[in-house]
Formats: sequence, C-alpha cells, structure tokens
Amino acid sequence: MLDSVLLAFHNLRTRPTRAGLTILGVVVGVAAVAALVAIGQGMQRSVQEQFRAIGYNTVVVTPGGADAGTSALGAAADRFSSLPTPVPRGGGTGFPGAALRRATSVPLDRIRALPEVVRAGVIRTETAFVTSPGMSGLGVLRVTGVSAGIFDDFPGYFPGFAVDQGRGLAAGDGRALLLGSAVAADLGVTVGSTVQIEDQEFTVVGILASTTASGVGITYGNLNLALFVPIEQLSTLFGSPERFTLGLVEARTGEDVERVAEVVRTTFTESGIPVSAVTTRELSARITAVLGGMQATLTAIAAVALLVGAIGVMNTMYTSVLERTRHIGVMKAVGAKDRQVLGLYLVESGLLGLLGGGVGVGVGAALSGVVGASVGRAFEASGELASLAGTFSPRMEAWLVVGALAGSFLLGAMAGALPALRAARLRPVEALRHE
Repeated sequence: MLDSVLLAFHNLRTRPTRAGLTILGVVVGVAAVAALVAIGQGMQRSVQEQFRAIGYNTVVVTPGGADAGTSALGAAADRFSSLPTPVPRGGGTGFPGAALRRATSVPLDRIRALPEVVRAGVIRTETAFVTSPGMSGLGVLRVTGVSAGIFDDFPGYFPGFAVDQGRGLAAGDGRALLLGSAVAADLGVTVGSTVQIEDQEFTVVGILASTTASGVGITYGNLNLALFVPIEQLSTLFGSPERFTLGLVEARTGEDVERVAEVVRTTFTESGIPVSAVTTRELSARITAVLGGMQATLTAIAAVALLVGAIGVMNTMYTSVLERTRHIGVMKAVGAKDRQVLGLYLVESGLLGLLGGGVGVGVGAALSGVVGASVGRAFEASGELASLAGTFSPRMEAWLVVGALAGSFLLGAMAGALPALRAARLRPVEALRHE
C-alpha cells in the first residue's frame, strides 16, 4: 500500500497542470457543499439556542384557529370575531355587529390559576402615531403592550433586556412608558418626560440599556426600538381588550407540556377566544425541519458541481491509463498482479479526490465566513432587521470536515474505478506493444 501511495504521488507530480485542474473541479464541488452545510447548521443552531433560552416547557399561544369539532358557522364566527375592529382614536366600540362571540378580556388570571401552569403572560402589538416635545413631526411606531411581570417571567423572550435609567413597568402602572435606547434618543426624551401615543400622554418611567443582543423568530426582536406600555393601557387606546398578539405559558416541571398546551387552548376557547397553542419544542422542530429541507435542496444543487469534479477525475484517470499502457505492461511482465494494478489506480484517483476535498473544505469554511459577515452587514443596514445581525454564525463541525475528506476520497476512488479496472485487465503482451 505504501508503494502504491508513493507511486501515485509520483504519477501526479509528472503531470502537475492536469492534476491541478482535476483537483480544482473537486475543490469547487466540495467547497460549495461544505459552505452550504455549514450555513445551514449555523441557522439551525441559532434557532435551537433561542428556543432553549425561552424553555422547552413553554407553550406559545397565538390568536386564531378553530376547534376541529366546531361547526362551519361557529368557525366563521370565531374568525370574524378575531379580526381587528376599526376603532376611532382614543378608543371606542367599533362595529356593534363585531361583538359576535367576542370575549371581554384575555383569560390570563384563569391560565395562571391552572395547577399545571407556573406563570403566564401576554403581549399585544399595535402601530400608533407617536410624538413628543423633543421630536419634530409625527412618528408611526410599533407600541407593545405587556402584562405585568412578563419581563421577569420570560427573560428568554426579551434577550438583552436591562433597564439603564429609571425603572421597569410595574403592576398597577397607569400610562407608564418604557423605551428602548434608540427610540428614546429619536424622541428626545428622558425619564419623566411625556410622550403622546395617539391622543393620550404617557410618562417615561424607564429607558433600556443599549444592547447588541438579538431576537429572531420567536423572540421579541430589537429592544433598542421598543416602546412598552401596560397592556391594559393599550386596550384603552385601541379597544378590544380581548385581543393579544402572543401569549407565553410556562408548564410546571414534570407536567406533560403537550397536555398543558391542550388545557391552555381549551381555557381560551371557553372564554370565547379561539387560539393556537403549541410547545416551543414543536415550533423548534417545525422550523428546523423547514431549514433542513431548504439545506438539503441547496446541497443537492451544489452536489452537481461535485459530480462534475468526479467526471473530471474519471477523465484524467482514463487519460492516465492510455498514456501509461506500456508502463502497465512492464509492471505485469515483472510479476505485478491485476489487483495490484487496480489498487494503484484506485489510490491515485482517491488521492485526487482527497486533495481536492482538503482544499475544498478550507475554501468552504472561508466562503461560509464571508457569507455570514455579508448577511450581518445586510441586516445592520436594513434598520428593522438590525436585530438579526450577529445571530447567524456558520458552523464547520468536525463531522463535516471528516465527512468531506472521506467522501471526496471515496468519490475520487469510485470515479477512477472503471479506468483502474481497464488498466488491471490489460494483457502484458498487448500493453508492451502499445505505441
């Protein structure tokens, strides 16, 4: 085997340009596959870490969805009642006909009282007109109403949350406002200042510390741009106190989270609010499956380049057999067996694949790093998506490196199998007479 390896290296050195071009074909394929897999692994790991921060014993509740046993008329009524109701500025009741099966409020106290539940909270997000004495003009900003204690109960949902000035929101607060650092600067306010949201004035009770922590997907997002008010006060602005955007319910340790999700769903339904309730583990599995499918599709496309590289190896090995027919005849004439000739050419083609794979892994790692940096810069420049910057980090796992090297060696050997078999079957006399 050592002699075969040394002879294979010697043969590659005799035709360096051809060997280099053949290796380049493998490099392109391996680099593309390795980079895409590393990017996909980084995305999946980022999603899993966020769900892990929230907790796999958490149930995520979103409005909408009808019970499977509900009649078509009841389901239509549920969907109609969950639609946003046009409300005049400053509140109002909106369309009187929209009160069909409408609940009076979110059943948060009932959820918290369940023996299977440790804590629960809800948020509601609306777009509102915002202005302040320190800002010229009128801004259209996202205002988030939060239930009392949600920041302490679900810190994983608000990554990087920290009050820098003043205090946070407390139970019983009236028109209190907690601002992110960036939006506070834009509004030109400090603790104690007043900010007008729609036609009501709110007092700034706290300003959050500037943070680079990012929220993606299930988590809140960019806290630097946040405007938090008590959810009850948001209801006075927009009406419909039963409306919410998202709810979080933490199941007690030891409880079946799936069963808790069903109990929570039933409790909301009994209160007249159709919801979807899923566990964070289920959401994580769904998103990971989608990302895995996308990664598999892109990797399959990139594998076409790897197939082209394998064809290049096969072509090189066929040319090598033709060029060294007399050499093969001499080897057989002095006693070389068919399996030894076969092994020599398999090792040589495998080395072509291995060298291409080694360089390809390095190129793929560099390429994935460049893509990660480019994605981060694009998010930072996009304003609202700035919270996504830094969350994406390609991961070149050890198994990926080992698999790429082993796979490229095997691919090279397989590509060289037919030329090697042809070389092994050459008859010594015919090979020696070859010009």
